[in-house]
Amino acid sequence: MIELSCEGCRISNAESGAFTTDQPVTIDLGDEEQLDGRIRWAHDGFVGIKFARALRPAEFGELLAASRAPASEARRYGT
Repeated sequence: MIELSCEGCRISNAESGAFTTDQPVTIDLGDEEQLDGRIRWAHDGFVGIKFARALRPAEFGELLAASRAPASEARRYGT
């Protein structure tokens, strides 16, 4: 997950051809945490997602901190 904001994100290394604009997706954050959203665009191995609801500042901070953790501690993200 890259280019994270309170309203969405971009995911890299994705099979962008498998996604269509406005397709509903769920991002699995582990520990039974999930974010629902919709595909905004997909191309060249990247997917843009708009979250179903904006993240609260505390949620955004936690997600940002987890995404900056060393690789051995980082969460695995998927759609």
